[in-house]
Amino acid sequence: MTNRNYIYVGFVSIALFACIAVLMLWKSNVVNHMSSYSLKGHFQTVNGLLPQAVVKYRGYTVGRVTAIVPTPTQIIVHFYVHSQHSIPQGSSLKIVFEGLVGEKYIEIIPNTESSEWLAPGSVLMGTSSSGLSDFIDIGTNNLLELQKILTSIAVVFGDVSVAEALKDTVHTMQETTQTLNKVINNISVALASDQYQSIIMTLNEVLAKLNTAIDSDDITKTLSNFKDISEDLKKITDDGALESAVFSTLNETKSTFKQSNTFLSTLRNIRFLTNMELGYLPDSYNAMYLININFYLNTSFVAFGISNYLDKDQLLNATIYSHIYKSIWMNYGFMHQNLSMGLSYISPDNRYSSHLFLYDLNNLGVDFKIYYQLFKSFYVTAGFYEINKPSESGYLGLSLDFL
Repeated sequence: MTNRNYIYVGFVSIALFACIAVLMLWKSNVVNHMSSYSLKGHFQTVNGLLPQAVVKYRGYTVGRVTAIVPTPTQIIVHFYVHSQHSIPQGSSLKIVFEGLVGEKYIEIIPNTESSEWLAPGSVLMGTSSSGLSDFIDIGTNNLLELQKILTSIAVVFGDVSVAEALKDTVHTMQETTQTLNKVINNISVALASDQYQSIIMTLNEVLAKLNTAIDSDDITKTLSNFKDISEDLKKITDDGALESAVFSTLNETKSTFKQSNTFLSTLRNIRFLTNMELGYLPDSYNAMYLININFYLNTSFVAFGISNYLDKDQLLNATIYSHIYKSIWMNYGFMHQNLSMGLSYISPDNRYSSHLFLYDLNNLGVDFKIYYQLFKSFYVTAGFYEINKPSESGYLGLSLDFL
């Protein structure tokens, strides 16, 4: 039975290497690049856009990013578009997300009023939208501020003098209520008296005099002025430009609320999972830990890994896992503070998984890890860091999931 498991592991590893080779050829886009034309986009910020990112036109993929060049005043993004697609002059660019945690891509916003097409090498102006990292930073800061507020409240209400002061306040409010009841009773007695009736008669006389004054010429002139003001207001409200501006503002507000509802609905669908690994590096005789914080949304998830690998606490990886076919997943992001990509195999019952990571394309590094479930939420793990480098190190450990 053990030999059969070794065969399965070897077969899966070979299949992963074959898939990576095919994927790298596919990602190179050599054929597509030869039958296309190049364009450039000028941005103030690209907000994490990566080379080989998709370029879409009205939601349809028409090309890819080839290079990103930062300058002192702006960032220049080079990309190509398939020759069968023509882009109107005056179009613009926008960097957007595929869903909430998906990859970033460039969307071409067409200029529908132009009948002329862009020539190769043309420049388009672009903007960038906010993403998940911005919301995570805002949420983290809000949680820290909330923790400080709750701590301050706990300190205040835990003080004996504050509790006594609150008690005195309640007693004072009770006494105030009793006093108000007495005042209301006194007012009721006063209203039933002859003096109150006399006051009512006096008020009636005052109202009669006011009616007489309203019939005077001064009041008539005032009413005429109000009529002129009303006519001027009617002219303003009949202005078509003003009406168009008001309705445009209302439509923008409605669109903003719809986008907010979509974002909040997506947040409700995010599942959170944390797992912790304790391991041993036989080559260096060192113990290490790895804490993964995972955010799941539908068939994708984002993993942030914190570890003491290399003898210091740091962010080891920030990786996105996207399901591509059956039990095969694609991973991409950052590993050892470098861009990374790779493939993962996760069995349907989640009892076995293997992961291959490629990072630092200038000095290629390779990591490989295997997880095997012993019982619920408890895994044994093994692997290698930097397989193809002199600093290669083996890894043995245990992993525990926290729901």
